[in-house]
Amino acid sequence: MGGVFAEVIGDRNIGLVPLNRTLARRLIEETKAYKILKGYRNMPGADMGVMERLLICLSQLLVDFPEIAELDMNPVLVKDGKPVAVDVRVLVRKTLVPTPHHLVISSYPEQYESKETTTHGLRIFVRPIKPEDAPLLISGRGRMMGKCMCGRPFYFEVNSF
Repeated sequence: MGGVFAEVIGDRNIGLVPLNRTLARRLIEETKAYKILKGYRNMPGADMGVMERLLICLSQLLVDFPEIAELDMNPVLVKDGKPVAVDVRVLVRKTLVPTPHHLVISSYPEQYESKETTTHGLRIFVRPIKPEDAPLLISGRGRMMGKCMCGRPFYFEVNSF
C-alpha cells in the first residue's frame, strides 16, 4: 500500500542507517502492508530478498552521501515480485559533517575482526556481534562468553554452521 493509501492509514516505518538484512526485514515486517507483501489469496508475494536489498542499498546511499537530508519513495509497487519505485523525492542540503560522522549509529567496526588460531590449532574468526547473530543466540546454537569492561559480551561461539 503506497501513495495516498500509506498516508491515509499511516503506514510508514523509520529505521536508522546503516541497515543490514535483519534490520531491513524488520522494517518490512513492521508495516501494515507486510501481509499483502507476503502474498494474499491469489496474489503472489513480493520477493522479500529483493525488498531487503532495496532498503540496504538505500541505506548505503544515505551512509555514503551525508548531503541527503530526506529521501521518500512513495509509492513502491510490486510487479512480478520485484519492487518498482514510482515516485522518489530526495532533499539535498550542504553539510560540513563528513561521512560517516553524520550517522546516529556507527558503522560495523570491521577493524575488530581477526582470524586467530587457538593453542590446539583450531582456526577461528573473531568479530563483534552483529544483529543477524540474533537467531543463533535465540535458537541456542550460539553462546556468548565473558564481558568487556563496559559489560558487553566480547566473545561469541557458533557451535554449528
